[in-house]
Amino acid sequence: MENKNYNGLSKQAAQNRLVEYGPNILQQVKSDSKLSKLLRQFKDPLIYLLLAAIIISLLAWILEGARGTPADVIVIFIILVANGFIGFIQESKADKAVDALKSMIKPYCKVIRNGKIIDIPAQLVVPSDILYLSEGDVVAADGIILSSNELKVAEAVLTGESESVSKIDYKGANEFTTVNVQDSRPLAERNDCVFASTHVTSGKAYVLVTETGMNTQVGKIANMISSVKNEASPLTKQLATMSKILGLGACIIAISLIIILLLQQGLGSVDIFVEMLILGVSLAVAVVPEGLVAILSVVLALGVYRMAKQHAIVKKLTDVETLGSANVICSDKTGTLTQNKMTVKKISANEELTVSFGSLCNDTQIDNDGELKGDPTETSIVARAIKIGVYNKFKDFYERISEVPFSSKRKMMSVLLSGQTDDSNLVVSKGAPDILLEKCTHVLVDGQTVGLETATKNLILENIFNYSKQALRTLGVAYKNTNLTTISENDEIGLCWVGLLGIIDPPRQEATDAIKLAHEAGIRVIMITGDHKLTAEAIAKQVGLIDDNSQVVEGKELDNMTDEQLRDTVLSVNVYARVAPEHKLKIINVLKNNGFVTAMTGDGVNDAPAVRRADIGIAMGITGTEVTKEASKMILMDDNFATIVSAVSEGRAIYNNIKKFLIYLLSSNIGEVVTVFLGVLLASFIGLSKNDEALIFTPLLATQILWINLLTDCAPALALGLDKSKANLMKARPRPIAAPILSRSNWLTLIIIGLTMGLVTIVAVKIGGSSLAFTVLVLAQLVNVFCCRHNYETGLKDILANKYLLGAVALSFIMQLIVVYVPILHKPFGTHNLSITDWFIAIFLALWVFVVSEIRKYFLRQKIKKSTNI
Repeated sequence: MENKNYNGLSKQAAQNRLVEYGPNILQQVKSDSKLSKLLRQFKDPLIYLLLAAIIISLLAWILEGARGTPADVIVIFIILVANGFIGFIQESKADKAVDALKSMIKPYCKVIRNGKIIDIPAQLVVPSDILYLSEGDVVAADGIILSSNELKVAEAVLTGESESVSKIDYKGANEFTTVNVQDSRPLAERNDCVFASTHVTSGKAYVLVTETGMNTQVGKIANMISSVKNEASPLTKQLATMSKILGLGACIIAISLIIILLLQQGLGSVDIFVEMLILGVSLAVAVVPEGLVAILSVVLALGVYRMAKQHAIVKKLTDVETLGSANVICSDKTGTLTQNKMTVKKISANEELTVSFGSLCNDTQIDNDGELKGDPTETSIVARAIKIGVYNKFKDFYERISEVPFSSKRKMMSVLLSGQTDDSNLVVSKGAPDILLEKCTHVLVDGQTVGLETATKNLILENIFNYSKQALRTLGVAYKNTNLTTISENDEIGLCWVGLLGIIDPPRQEATDAIKLAHEAGIRVIMITGDHKLTAEAIAKQVGLIDDNSQVVEGKELDNMTDEQLRDTVLSVNVYARVAPEHKLKIINVLKNNGFVTAMTGDGVNDAPAVRRADIGIAMGITGTEVTKEASKMILMDDNFATIVSAVSEGRAIYNNIKKFLIYLLSSNIGEVVTVFLGVLLASFIGLSKNDEALIFTPLLATQILWINLLTDCAPALALGLDKSKANLMKARPRPIAAPILSRSNWLTLIIIGLTMGLVTIVAVKIGGSSLAFTVLVLAQLVNVFCCRHNYETGLKDILANKYLLGAVALSFIMQLIVVYVPILHKPFGTHNLSITDWFIAIFLALWVFVVSEIRKYFLRQKIKKSTNI
């Protein structure tokens, strides 16, 4: 590297610029306090509903004279606190993306000040400083290269591509070049610039600093991360809407019941009015599925556990379900769809010699564990030589005695090898095939050296072109015999062409299968990569993402599009190449603005803003930077695209199970509401009499309602959430993002079942009083839990498959037996011992729920059958 005796800044000039531009640091985004994070867990309509349930339950307890312990209040309070702390712990592990970015800038660096190279803290670097970079350094700021010597920089954190980039000097630059250098080229094509947080893998350079702190590329990414706000998951939004409906319904039902009682029985005494209030309050609480929050948290937590076993770590519980609604997956190429391992795919001729010579003209090292260390392209050649069994044979026979190292100017390298028995030595060269071919005068054909004629040369050039069209990285291999004992660039002439190597990072086989499965599930897959257009197109075709007629768009093309053109492109094009961070964010924004639930994978810092913006941001666990991991909602521990599709399947299964226990809980609650309403309305018409302990008639006591809600409902509902997924789960299209969690058909089903429960319970009241009615309602709900396992199929299907459900039903039944037959519980629960005849009646009435459910499902199946045949 030419030393031009740079002077750099003076001490005073550096101080002035530090005042003007500020320190070279990433601004700290003020994070919420722990208390704020904890309180945020309770900002949810469903939580508000439960808090209201606590308040009105306390009111009812006070109205009753504050006797005993308000068990329902205590249980709901424990549920709320536990749920809040679970969310707090999960959130405390996230939202550290900018902090992780800060740690990527090395504390110290070398700069030239007053003509001398000195070490200074990286935060003191200012624009117009001159950095001195050497192997192993982390670049402290963005800049242009004044002069360099074989500089290679790993820019994976910014571009996502693992290959080190060979750098060249910035044309016409000197230390007095203006600092605000405007450059519209894609980041991956600025090979005369370096960027903060990247790593020097080899060579040396002097760099003029152009941007520091938040103005660097990594600083701009930090700004983008900070500006992107996390949104509530689809499930959270849907549950919030449902909670508002339930809250309004609870108020209307409670007020209506009290009005009806007043119209029927008059105000009477204060005690009678108090009992009316208690009944109204209890019915309002009955509308709210108190166990929903706890059951939902447990089901989602178990989903997180199952995903972890499949190498997918999900940070926030509700994000597990969001995966199930994803209808677009935006994926990086390198390491996700490909193996992230350069591999020799094609060899034009003389395979054994081409690979052998390629592995000898090579700087790959093999460590004690047998792992190959070095440039990925070079290690791929050694790996191929080992695979075909020639590496050790040639490596042991030849000794390297001289070399001409690779240079970006020559685009090749050469070594001089001495054999153990041969009188002459060998010069072996490897490099860019078109350049190497110009240095050849002969070609190896069938083991014989012949003159390189024009026709043969054209055939080799045609091979090079064809390999490049297939996105293969090409390397030529050549050699010659010599008596030299040392070599230089001048000796790289008169070579004999041996063969052409085609190298690529091949696609994962499982990625191809996963993309096919995703397409069958109605999920669109988009590749977004910083790699070359040809490479992106070739890999996309191999994994079945596009065909010969598909379009591939580069990032720079997106910059020139109108909003309408951008929208049309994003909605139709599935492969993007040479993209920058802002392009990825643009693509995600268009998808989200058009109603798509989007998953986005990433590993480099450049991916972090888009990963954070996506509905489900997915970071790579192996190759991913800490920045991207912190910005994401899910981490793939195996960096495998197939794991994403498996996680989507798990998300769908969880969503289906959530629907099941929601229908179960709400239909059961409707059954309770219908029972009390019909009982109060029809009391005088069908001759129902009040309980001996009650001042007014009610078919169910407040304690019975709370018993059903807090105890007998919860275990079966939780077990429903553990149902196994259906085999054809990934054959259906993703649900629309705007679709409510419960469809009209679902609401009609739970209303029909709720009405049935209420009617059979009223019949039980007429036949045997409150104790029998209480038991009938419990049994009806236990029957209903089997009906809720399938939307259209019979409740008898796979009835023994869910062992947890069988256990939960048995437990709930045993608990009901205790309430019925333990004398000390008779008074508080209004029960008495039931006879064998009573049990036959109870079972007969409860089974009507199953009968009505089967009739309902039959008509649903017929409706689906007709619509399919149209």
